[in-house]
Amino acid sequence: MNDQSTLPPQPAPRPGARPAVVKLLIGAILAGLLAIFVIQNTDEVTFQFLAGDWTLSLAWLLIGTALAGAFIWEAFQFVWRRKRREGR
Repeated sequence: MNDQSTLPPQPAPRPGARPAVVKLLIGAILAGLLAIFVIQNTDEVTFQFLAGDWTLSLAWLLIGTALAGAFIWEAFQFVWRRKRREGR
């Protein structure tokens, strides 16, 4: 008996789609580079935002900026995917 005849056909990969392992590897490399950069920049800095002045470690400022950027990127991706899905 041939077991392969009972399996449903697998969909073809989308053009330009990356396997999850590649995405995970790229994310891990970028996170490692960010960690090295943050560790090397631990000086206290003062920054101004809106109506306040804050003094904190440059490392925390970099981490916060990276997280804010990732959040904004994901929000734009969410809106873009939703509009693309509704346009079908």
